[in-house]
Amino acid sequence: MKPRPKVYITHHIPQKGVDTLLKACNVAIWDGNQAVPRGELVKMVKGVDAIWCRAVDEIDEELLDSAGPNLKVIGTISEDLGHIDVNECHRRGIKIATPPKITMETVVDLTIAILLQATSLVLTTKNIAEVTDANQNHVVFQGKTLGIVGLGKVGHAVAKRLSHMGVSRIVYHDISKIPTAEEISAEYCPLEKLLEESDILCLSCKPNTQSRNLFNKDSFKRMKNSAILIDSSRGSTINYTDLYEALRMGEIHAAGLDVREEGQIPFKAPLEGLSNCHFFPYQEVNHTWDNRSRNSGVLARDILTSLTNA
Repeated sequence: MKPRPKVYITHHIPQKGVDTLLKACNVAIWDGNQAVPRGELVKMVKGVDAIWCRAVDEIDEELLDSAGPNLKVIGTISEDLGHIDVNECHRRGIKIATPPKITMETVVDLTIAILLQATSLVLTTKNIAEVTDANQNHVVFQGKTLGIVGLGKVGHAVAKRLSHMGVSRIVYHDISKIPTAEEISAEYCPLEKLLEESDILCLSCKPNTQSRNLFNKDSFKRMKNSAILIDSSRGSTINYTDLYEALRMGEIHAAGLDVREEGQIPFKAPLEGLSNCHFFPYQEVNHTWDNRSRNSGVLARDILTSLTNA
């Protein structure tokens, strides 16, 4: 009789995903609130047929070597694959399973929503009298400089939307100059200058080794203490411990965080205790139990299909 495939899961997932896998597989799950320590992860994947991971788990050659030739599929809750050596997986014939993606329009809408939530702090701080919704955007964004780190589709759409909401200047930083930046009158800018000049700073860069922890205590010290930081880069670009200190000490004014990759981010509890830190609305909507349960079932079935067809 053929042995049941072995699956290692690096974080807590809804029971529906576990039950789906248990129908045909032996399942081991990391029982901890923080990410699996690297040494433990390398050890636990030895001999497995599938790994279910998240964005904080680095799936590189060392890990693939440790898993060995039985590894057939890697499932990830991450929408982007910057934490996985995709080329090496393809070379070894390892499939990658991902959950349904959130549309770009939804990300842009919610980026604007969390920015407006954060700017309400500015209105309160300045003791501005009640204003209508139609006037509020004009009051808050007039004369402001918008900085975009990562002028991809999301960054471009956010910049275009905010250009119609009163921002006076748009600057951006990316690995190279983006030809379409001219469409929104965005100026290319070195990162250090962008940090120093931006009133609103939106992160929309893809999570990878270059962007991981790009924003840390040194970055926050360069920013204006009135600056608002909005992260739509899916959670790996910011050092959360450093962000907590920057918000607590008033080095920056407020932050809105996209944490849909993690469901639970490192240092989230202390950040939730701050009045000037907000989390994207779909953290409560798209990560409701029903949706998370459904998505875990979809990903589990994809993993089973890959194991069956291997």
